[in-house]
Amino acid sequence: METFGEYRELNNPQKLVIMKQELEEEFDPILRYYLSGIIARPLRIQSALDNGNVEEGLMESHSLKNICHQLGLDAMGEIAATVEHLCKSGAIEQALPPIHQLIASSHIANQEITHFCGIAQEGA
Repeated sequence: METFGEYRELNNPQKLVIMKQELEEEFDPILRYYLSGIIARPLRIQSALDNGNVEEGLMESHSLKNICHQLGLDAMGEIAATVEHLCKSGAIEQALPPIHQLIASSHIANQEITHFCGIAQEGA
């Protein structure tokens, strides 16, 4: 695992270092689970809001926010928090641009974390 580097989405890689130390052999499977959420949740948010299910969009954005902060994706976590707030306030149209940003960022974040941690990506 690297301890430095230039990353676009991985703002706080030290969180991953601490997580790996704490979880030891459980780190890789748990990280893979979290990474699947990083990819899937922005799409779920968009789908929920497209179908008028604001409550599901709120729940998914809240979960994404927490996952991002746990993994050191602080900027993505803040965008997810913005989406969560917009869902709470009913400003669904305003939530669409940050959701699209989350979708794009999720793929970059997945690549950066797998590179930083030195794990093979699923399906690779």
